[in-house]
Amino acid sequence: MLLAAVALANFALQQRNLSETQTLLAISRELAASAISNLDVDPERSILLALEALKLTDTKEAVNALHLAVQTSRLRRTVQVEEHEVVGVDFSKDEKRLATGGVDGIARYGMLPVVMFSSH
Repeated sequence: MLLAAVALANFALQQRNLSETQTLLAISRELAASAISNLDVDPERSILLALEALKLTDTKEAVNALHLAVQTSRLRRTVQVEEHEVVGVDFSKDEKRLATGGVDGIARYGMLPVVMFSSH
């Protein structure tokens, strides 16, 4: 009787783990599908959705969605700003310098890092 109870508990635990894995897989695939369907509207959001899908579980759908989102994205550069909330941004014509305006009313100006994203 005790052996049967242990076997049933083990089986229940395996089924719970399988269910959790299947749930994560389904949510990851759903996020990947949302990322792909959102490409024309907001490619940057598609990148975030695909990354969230990959965080849950590594699926071919999530990887594909991320590749498509990065290729479609108009994002070419990200810039880490100091600890102020930015409300306005402007680049120099040569795109080497950046001016930001903060909530604090202060304008900041500086050189940009060289790192750039490319869709190629």
